[in-house]
Amino acid sequence: MTRDDELKLALADVRRAYRLLFLYHQRVADLIAELASLMRCEFYYQAYRPQRHGVYGRKWDQTLPMIRNCFLFLPTGQDQDSENLKAGDWMLAVLVHSDSEFSLDEDAAEPDLAKLRPPEVAQSRLSLMVY
Repeated sequence: MTRDDELKLALADVRRAYRLLFLYHQRVADLIAELASLMRCEFYYQAYRPQRHGVYGRKWDQTLPMIRNCFLFLPTGQDQDSENLKAGDWMLAVLVHSDSEFSLDEDAAEPDLAKLRPPEVAQSRLSLMVY
């Protein structure tokens, strides 16, 4: 097999991986939308770690925004202007942490994949918080 053939096979694997990742992201988004609907909430804001430092930042942050993400929802009809909050107002936060081996510490170094525990023992979490 030539180097060109090896490259073509490797790039096909990358495309397959992206498509699988898209299906995962789509399922997570559908689940979050369903939870918000059940709680009679409307989308308010999406917050994920900013992509700081351009190409010099952590690649996990730049290329995998759903590795850690937060979606905020407000009850239907509640004023979305944070200046107008009043007693009794609340917010639903849905936190996505797709791989427990990825550090939530914003100042942590780029993960060393060789040192991470296997995917089979890592965890994926979807957390709901109301405040």
